[in-house]
Amino acid sequence: MSKRGFTFIELLVVLSVITILVSLVGGYFSSSLKRSRDQQRLNDIKQYQTALENYANNNDSLYPIFVNTVSAATAVCPNLGSLMSKCIEDPSFPNAGFVYNYQSSVDGFKWVLWAKVEATQSYWISCSNRKSGTKTATGFSVNLGNCPL
Repeated sequence: MSKRGFTFIELLVVLSVITILVSLVGGYFSSSLKRSRDQQRLNDIKQYQTALENYANNNDSLYPIFVNTVSAATAVCPNLGSLMSKCIEDPSFPNAGFVYNYQSSVDGFKWVLWAKVEATQSYWISCSNRKSGTKTATGFSVNLGNCPL
């Protein structure tokens, strides 16, 4: 009578192969999720930009005034009223560091809207002067609604 079954070594080999496969697929899936959230951030910033331009058209070319950096979803969005169907939060909210930020000039004629990009550890920036693009996280700052691009 022979015993059938797997040896301990065979089980370890199978488990190690499965672990390696899961780690390879998991790493690809993680970077894919980051890229997807970054694309959503870009689209959300464009929606805020459109709503801000519509707001200025209805308010003597003035934008909502927030001299200090504020969350666009909690501070700016309520001012936009019916110009946005809902206040848009970052796709990974409430993770620290991932919010849509807004800052205006003192007079309300300029604004900057920005969000952190996960995949490249930089910032996506949109400005009232129609400039938009990315800037590295190192040394990045916004001052009184002046566009850092």
